[in-house]
Amino acid sequence: MLQAILVGLLCIAIGAVSFFKPEWVWKISEGWKTYGGEGPTDLYRSITRVGGVAFMVFGVVAMVLPFFLGSVNLYAQKSKQAAKEKSRYAMEESPRATSRCFMFMYFLLPH
Repeated sequence: MLQAILVGLLCIAIGAVSFFKPEWVWKISEGWKTYGGEGPTDLYRSITRVGGVAFMVFGVVAMVLPFFLGSVNLYAQKSKQAAKEKSRYAMEESPRATSRCFMFMYFLLPH
């Protein structure tokens, strides 16, 4: 769970940098390829910002999902335990019910 929180925080940080400072992302990823380039285009800035939002959303999901899955897992364990208790009760009552049924049918059948 700690790893998911750290990964989520890292993704949120990367997404925030991409959203608020797309020029930095351009310098790191594309700036070294040009000599005296003019900088990122408006389209590059827009696409980088959309990617930053997606990264931040992924980071939030990565942080929240383990808590949700933990509660779902706990619910599944409780329901399995309840089913086990029901089946145990049925196994205990099954021989009694069978003998009652046979006794009832014995008296119903003509002799």
